[in-house]
Amino acid sequence: MDPGRFGLTRNPFERNPDIDEACLPLPHTNLMRELLRTPPRAGAVSVVVGDAGVGKSTLALVLATTIGRSAAVAFVKTEDPGLGSVLKEILDQLEPHVAHGSKPVPCLMALRRCMTNHRVERTSSIVIVDNAHTLDSNALDSLSKAGCTHLILVGHPSMLD
Repeated sequence: MDPGRFGLTRNPFERNPDIDEACLPLPHTNLMRELLRTPPRAGAVSVVVGDAGVGKSTLALVLATTIGRSAAVAFVKTEDPGLGSVLKEILDQLEPHVAHGSKPVPCLMALRRCMTNHRVERTSSIVIVDNAHTLDSNALDSLSKAGCTHLILVGHPSMLD
């Protein structure tokens, strides 16, 4: 599509995190404002659940973009439910200049070191995990103990079981 042909400056159907917040449904906007309004205490964990197709992933992406303007953010959409691959992806986003393996124990140690460095630098570190319902309870527990300022888990209601 040629947006200029219709007098537009951009494709109106193209996703754009900078304006997607304005396009969120009211309940999503309210939830996002609540998550942004309250400064998280160290080690805070928030859980966002909803049925498939209600817009959790869009909310998570817009939230990551918004928070990323003032904090270190890792946004992970879990495709591989293994803890090692999730930790590696988080580390690759927070420390892009460092090579990381995908073994869970070394990655968890590296993530804790990274979080400690962020605290020393007074940098908030937010980790958003989309499709967190695909991770087992041990993986979720390990993530919650990694030391990030705020861990936001997004997934299906089954995650609460």
